[in-house]
Amino acid sequence: MLTLPGREHWAADWLICLRDGTAVGGIGFKGAPDANGDVELGYGIDEPYRRRGYAAEAAGAMLTWALAQPGVKRILAQAELDNEISQKVLMKNGFVRNGFGAEGPLFEVRKMA
Repeated sequence: MLTLPGREHWAADWLICLRDGTAVGGIGFKGAPDANGDVELGYGIDEPYRRRGYAAEAAGAMLTWALAQPGVKRILAQAELDNEISQKVLMKNGFVRNGFGAEGPLFEVRKMA
């Protein structure tokens, strides 16, 4: 966050919480958009709270926000090869598979022109 003065939100880790305040996971971007307008999303849900739609809801909200930001052209996300649940979360939010990244299958959503 120190390397992004005035743009710290791109490197912040946000808690995913239930309405009662219970933290169930986290989500955030892996830095500010690069020169091409790409930014990567990462998230995780704590084991007892998985398969309840929390990741899909949080990812959808972050995606909507990021695509509304100036300079953002594409949101990227990776999921481990054997993590079909995470891949489904991404596809549910409109991500399409586009190759492989360092962590596994690479997914993307492009901003509509």
